[in-house]
Amino acid sequence: MMTRIALFLVTLLPLAAASDVGNEGWTVPPFKCFGTTAVNKYEMTSVPSDLSGITWNPSTKTLFAVNNGDRMIYEIEYPNKLVQKWDVKALTEDLEGISALGGRKFAITDENPVHIIEVTLNADGTYSGATDLVVGITPKAASNLGFEGVTKIGTTYYSVQEASPAKLWKLESGATAYTDLSGDLEKHATYQLKSIGGLTRGGDATDELFLMAKTYTGTGRDGSSKYYQKGIIRYKIS
Repeated sequence: MMTRIALFLVTLLPLAAASDVGNEGWTVPPFKCFGTTAVNKYEMTSVPSDLSGITWNPSTKTLFAVNNGDRMIYEIEYPNKLVQKWDVKALTEDLEGISALGGRKFAITDENPVHIIEVTLNADGTYSGATDLVVGITPKAASNLGFEGVTKIGTTYYSVQEASPAKLWKLESGATAYTDLSGDLEKHATYQLKSIGGLTRGGDATDELFLMAKTYTGTGRDGSSKYYQKGIIRYKIS
């Protein structure tokens, strides 16, 4: 459930000024610049609970969020005004992630079976041009542990498998299968990521992703022993 939204500077920067996806004029500085307190935190009361993904669309200067339970997509004018909604039950079985692609085109993920769908969300509440990309990964994801989020950098899609194992996948333009990008992330040398809830790109950066880790092993904020915790992980893909 994600009705309480903590807007990191990653989201607030494009609120100030942006042109379109891939040409937004910003990247994410070192995390230490943000301190330990969220820039903004508020209750998103304009849409039902059970949100599982959210994206900023610089073309419309609005937020788009997906609801896992009712398989709806909501457009929200910051901070809390409902603009439009789309029923995508016909497209998905287990709606999880969303990412703006430019204009009114978006990518969404279905968790089981895992796949990415491209779709245009028209301003009148209808959708068009829905296209299923490659369906399924090898080995097959366990039930309810498939793709949790999606983003696109250049012509390549990136998606994240939630757990068992947590893993990054990529889909090159024209490819007929997803490629294992990371291997089992629980075996990562620095962060043993057991479970991931989503991912996003960082503005115009082409060499990194940001993973929303639900469970990972990392050094505590006091620099002492390692323990299981949640957080945002910067992951280099170059």
